[in-house]
Amino acid sequence: MQSDSNKLRQHGGNLKAIYKKYGRRDYLDFSANINPLGLAPAVEQALHESIKEVIHYPEPDAATFNQAVAGYLGMDPQYFISGNGAAELIYLLVRTINPQKVIIPVPTFSEYELAAASVGAQVIPVFLRAEDRFAWNVDAIIETMAGGDLLFLCNPNNPVGNLIGQEAMLSILKAAEEQGTLVVVDESFRDFVDDMPTALPFLQDFQNLVILYSLTKFFALPGLRLGCAISQPPLIGNLKAMKDCWSVNTLAQIAGCTAIKETEYISNTKEIIAIEREYLYGQLQGIAGLDPYIPGANYIFLDISRTGFSSGLLRERLIAKGIIVRDCATYPTLEDKYIRVAVKQRPENIKLIDALQEVLEG
Repeated sequence: MQSDSNKLRQHGGNLKAIYKKYGRRDYLDFSANINPLGLAPAVEQALHESIKEVIHYPEPDAATFNQAVAGYLGMDPQYFISGNGAAELIYLLVRTINPQKVIIPVPTFSEYELAAASVGAQVIPVFLRAEDRFAWNVDAIIETMAGGDLLFLCNPNNPVGNLIGQEAMLSILKAAEEQGTLVVVDESFRDFVDDMPTALPFLQDFQNLVILYSLTKFFALPGLRLGCAISQPPLIGNLKAMKDCWSVNTLAQIAGCTAIKETEYISNTKEIIAIEREYLYGQLQGIAGLDPYIPGANYIFLDISRTGFSSGLLRERLIAKGIIVRDCATYPTLEDKYIRVAVKQRPENIKLIDALQEVLEG
């Protein structure tokens, strides 16, 4: 699979480019799936109080943060390595493993393919089918995985939102173990998912498993960047040997340690997302031409093929109304038929619905 790298590098949340192109700044950004509550007050306070710490080097390997996040997830810290967001760790993994063949179900997060290309690996896609609503095809994944060195799975999948159940994940892991394939499960959106079918319980039994975890989305830290890779200690040791020991800056470490202690913020977020996800999904179902997929995380994937608009044109029309959505045409195989919107708080969600109705219903 050879994709246009410039196209793949287009992500949501690029507000500066929007400001520069359209000359206004009062947009509601539904293109990036960030916690609508914003920074937890305690995190904001901790950052203000710690600003003078930037004159010192960060703690090497973010050891204190690793211990804290391991406790948060109920794991042993020796299973953890932290990075400048999950994206850094994706590239670190491929540099460390240096795979020849990388299996990637598509559509999915584009950085997997870009990371594979960065080490010259052959990307072998498993095409998830629109007629199946891009459901996971476990048999096809296992069949395609034969001879592959590395398999990327995004759970829930981005941008579609489909989940892999634990029984299906176990089948993939067993097949991968027999074939000598490393499985990387990206759980960056796990905190938004009710009853998340996490792969964490499988870590003790499978040396061929890596789980990615991000604090960027749930704790609203995209500008600081903070994520983890979780695996058995031998692989974690290899990753640490390949990694810059200061890639996680001081403020990111402080923010992460503070954020995971904010139990009220965490519970409020889960409650608000659950309520607003159901509300927004229901409202989108009522707009002529839209076909929203059942959401599992904090975003909703929409088939717009019956609206008469391309994804690019619909995005442009919504930008004119102060709303930014994710044009999914940059994802392999999706062309110009799909968009993705984040779940925000009720006033913002109402504005999105109103703008969509104005554009689509005239």
